[in-house]
Amino acid sequence: MSRRWPRVFGFCLLACLLAVPSAPTPGLAEELVVVVHPDTTFDHLSRADLINIFMGRYQQFPDGQPAFPLDLADSSESFYRKLVDKTPAELRSYWARLVFSGRACPPRRLPAARQLIDVVANNPGAVGYLDRSQVDERVKIVHLLGD
Repeated sequence: MSRRWPRVFGFCLLACLLAVPSAPTPGLAEELVVVVHPDTTFDHLSRADLINIFMGRYQQFPDGQPAFPLDLADSSESFYRKLVDKTPAELRSYWARLVFSGRACPPRRLPAARQLIDVVANNPGAVGYLDRSQVDERVKIVHLLGD
């Protein structure tokens, strides 16, 4: 056996260990909330309402006002995992079927919480999600998305 084998094995083992994602640090986990324009007539959206709006089944809020869902690029995976327990691959497949059939389009994707807040604050039909720590007075929380 060559003398290089233990070194190569050690590097492979180290690479595998570094590739494994670490567990979330307690206290730093996202607390996702759903936000709308502050002048909306409702103060709460149910989980079923959110599923129907964000999965393209409904295009309006329960009060009949048009709803325009927004995705946040860096939180969409955890949002959809908590909302419908789907992976990014499952969501891509779901949306591909809906878009191909002409039944719906996926939510507009925004790159940062700041832009999402600006869009929601300026558009009464917009609905989005973000970490609770990023919410400001320009939007209204209508749902806390628990684990």
